[in-house]
Amino acid sequence: VALQAVGADPDQPAELVDRQKIYHVLTSYCRALDRCDVELMKSVYWEDGYDDHGVFAGNAQEFAAFIIRGIQE
Repeated sequence: VALQAVGADPDQPAELVDRQKIYHVLTSYCRALDRCDVELMKSVYWEDGYDDHGVFAGNAQEFAAFIIRGIQE
């Protein structure tokens, strides 16, 4: 009740945590690309995730290996 009285959003801490988690996934994705780290790239996707990047459409874990291999070539 006190938070509502001053106009504070009681859900804001949860939103900040969610934003930090999203930021972590995005920066991990970028780091994986920069470092050509297949395992790190796989870690940003669910095991059964699907990815469609035009040149690749399929299991996200397989995409991780595909994109890192492509960068290395």
